[in-house]
Amino acid sequence: MVGRYFRLVAVLAALLGVLTVTGFAQESTGVESATHNQVISANPFGLILLPWYNGEYERKATERATIGLSGSRLS
Repeated sequence: MVGRYFRLVAVLAALLGVLTVTGFAQESTGVESATHNQVISANPFGLILLPWYNGEYERKATERATIGLSGSRLS
């Protein structure tokens, strides 16, 4: 039982490390990439195809990282 949780934690830690490293692998051009600091998005196809609604808000934290909040509803 403990071995199963250890493997799960090890896989999650490895994924977190790999995903973090790929974000820092991008080189900055020295010029600010965009003047936008926040984005609000929604899925317009959810209204047509399924009774599924979702939206997302993202704010630029640094040049390479964002903080986001999303929510969805499927009836």
